[in-house]
Amino acid sequence: MGLETAPDIIRRVEYGCFEIFIRGAGGEEIGSGRKNCSTMHGGVTGFRLVEELNVNGFTDWYIPSKHELIEIYDSLGAFPFFKNSSYNAHPSYFWSSTESDRWYAQAYHMTSGREAYAHKSQRLSLLPIRSF
Repeated sequence: MGLETAPDIIRRVEYGCFEIFIRGAGGEEIGSGRKNCSTMHGGVTGFRLVEELNVNGFTDWYIPSKHELIEIYDSLGAFPFFKNSSYNAHPSYFWSSTESDRWYAQAYHMTSGREAYAHKSQRLSLLPIRSF
């Protein structure tokens, strides 16, 4: 199985589902991102944007799990174009589809390789991926 990242990053988006625990959205391992997203389709802010994404005719994009984000970082390295960004909020932190609890989800800093737990109301970046 291979992973492809979307050519564009979605910025400044909330995770959504504040104070709601979503059963089946806690998978961390490679291959669980799609399953995590399938449990959250619809009204969740970032998930809806990715669900509606169409890039070159591909519509099967999803938000990577925690370990899928780590694999992307390990394979591609740091995302240096964010280091000097004047972008407001937390551009280098990316949401994973891995939910921690009712208030937090797991995120990953794509310039330093640091794991984080972020409150679902924070506005972080999204890197849609697809499997092939």
